[in-house]
Amino acid sequence: MTRNSYRVAAAFAATTFAASIALFAAAAPASAVGGNCSAELYKKSVIGLDHFQSRAICTSLQGDSKARPKLVRNGGPDYTGPWFTALNVIRSTDFYTCYAGCSAAYEIAPV
Repeated sequence: MTRNSYRVAAAFAATTFAASIALFAAAAPASAVGGNCSAELYKKSVIGLDHFQSRAICTSLQGDSKARPKLVRNGGPDYTGPWFTALNVIRSTDFYTCYAGCSAAYEIAPV
């Protein structure tokens, strides 16, 4: 190998090493996302079709987590309430009709 070939090889190795370090740093995991939450379905009886609401509460949230209530409607769009990070506070969706049934759930996501 010539002197110039050694320089090219060294530059390539340094670039490859720097790129692998950058990729490793970018792939480092963020803080954990999760929590201890529960949801319940609340029914409000009205004349005609009943109305339903999902209520969620979290007793703990990990790291940079947020949660929100979700009303899962069979045969229709799901509805969600606002994101929250407060613990031991009930949060709820608005009231909606559920023609084919529905259930209560919650979602947890990174802040």
